[in-house]
Amino acid sequence: MPLRQIALIVLLAFTAGCASTTTLVTRHSAESIEAPVSKLLLIGRAADLDMRQQWEQACATQLKHNGLRLRSSHSLWPGQLPESEALMQEALSQGFDGVMIGEITSLLLLPLQMPAGNVVTDERRPSSDASQRSPGFQITLTGKEPASDPVGPQDIEFQLQRPSGKVLWNGLLRTNEANQIEAIARSQCKRLHKTLSKSGLLP
Repeated sequence: MPLRQIALIVLLAFTAGCASTTTLVTRHSAESIEAPVSKLLLIGRAADLDMRQQWEQACATQLKHNGLRLRSSHSLWPGQLPESEALMQEALSQGFDGVMIGEITSLLLLPLQMPAGNVVTDERRPSSDASQRSPGFQITLTGKEPASDPVGPQDIEFQLQRPSGKVLWNGLLRTNEANQIEAIARSQCKRLHKTLSKSGLLP
């Protein structure tokens, strides 16, 4: 087997083995008994439209269980989101009984990086890295590469509410994940679904 294929297999195995961890702190949960949301509008609030779409698509795969009807905001508003009041009025008019909003703008601050000691192609190296580059494919699993400054965990606020404005649930999710939007979304929304279905707010 060519060396290039072997290196690619090793890289894919390494990526698949990276753990994704998200912890959650609930800050508010509805005190009265609420009917679970049956039709959910999912919103990843971010200025970057491509990131918003990627995040919503990946998150939806983790929330869409047990008959929950879900629609992502980018399918309704491919451009910028409307103001909050207009957004909720539209959600109400379309029959949504729940709106999940993730404030994901801070994810834009995540730099492109790999864990220390792992180097994969020039395209994945930080632009500030001025070290010499050799042509072709390169993968390093051992050795001492200069480590970039570590990225702290990302605290992202999520809120589940009725289109009328009544807040059903609010919490912070702290995610320790690589800089892949889809991986971050899956980790966050898997944790969200577990919490909200257990509390009876999602089916």
